Amino acid sequence: MTDQQSKSLNYSKNIELVSRTELVFSKDNDRHIWVEFEGADLVGVNFCQGDEIELMTKHYCENDPKLLRFVSAVLDHVMGSDFYERLNEALWAYCTYELNNYHDRS
Repeated sequence: MTDQQSKSLNYSKNIELVSRTELVFSKDNDRHIWVEFEGADLVGVNFCQGDEIELMTKHYCENDPKLLRFVSAVLDHVMGSDFYERLNEALWAYCTYELNNYHDRS
């Protein structure tokens, strides 16, 4: 949810947004991304490469703790003009990391 969308919900002064989840599709990176926030803090993340929304919603709309630890560690160190650009860079780094670990085990 963008700041503009959040503002357009017109929360009353007595209502505070505590948590939210988002499911987005990144066309440039060909992936669906699921994120969960508590306030401004990222508390959940997962993704599915490709454009299969049914696969994403059935199997990946929940936190992946290992991925969250990785993303949380690198998110402030990757380049991008907004949160989702930086998140996609972190996800590509994670894929590379996992691929290298897979080949090291072979």
